[in-house]
Amino acid sequence: MKNRWQPLIALLLLVLASLACLPLTPAQPAAPAEVAPAQLELEQSRVWHTASGNAETEVKSPITAKKGDLIRTDATGIALLRWTDLIFKIYFDKAELRIEDLSPVGTNLLLKLGTILCDFAPEDPRVTKVNVGGLAVAQITGTMVMLSYLPDAEIA
Repeated sequence: MKNRWQPLIALLLLVLASLACLPLTPAQPAAPAEVAPAQLELEQSRVWHTASGNAETEVKSPITAKKGDLIRTDATGIALLRWTDLIFKIYFDKAELRIEDLSPVGTNLLLKLGTILCDFAPEDPRVTKVNVGGLAVAQITGTMVMLSYLPDAEIA
C-alpha cells in the first residue's frame, strides 16, 4: 500500500516545491483615470489662450484648456480656470499661467507672472503645485490661497 501512494506524494511535493520557487509579483495597480480638461472662461476684459503647439487666440466664450496650454490676461483681465472641484481665478497684471501637468493625483501649474486665487473642495485629495516664477513651489491641498508673482513691482 505504501508503494501505491509514494509516487503521488512525491509528485505533489514536487509541484508544491516548484510553486514555492515562483516569484510573487504584486498585482499591478489599475491605470489612473484620465483627468478631464479644465473649462477656461473669460470673467472680465481680455484673456488669451495658447493651446500647446498652436497660435494664441482671444477667449470670447468658454473653451477647454489642457496640459501644456498657456493662459494670459491683459492689465484688467480676469480668467477662470475650472475643474469640477478645483477653481483658479487668474487676475490682471498681464498674468501668464501654464498648465504643466494634469493627473488624478495632482495638478502642476507655472505662474509666470501675475496673481491667481486657488479654491479647492475641502475633500479633494489631489495636490496642486504652483511654480511661482521659477523661484518657489507652493504645494496646496484642500484650501483657498492667493499667490502673486510680480517681479517688476515696486513698494512706494
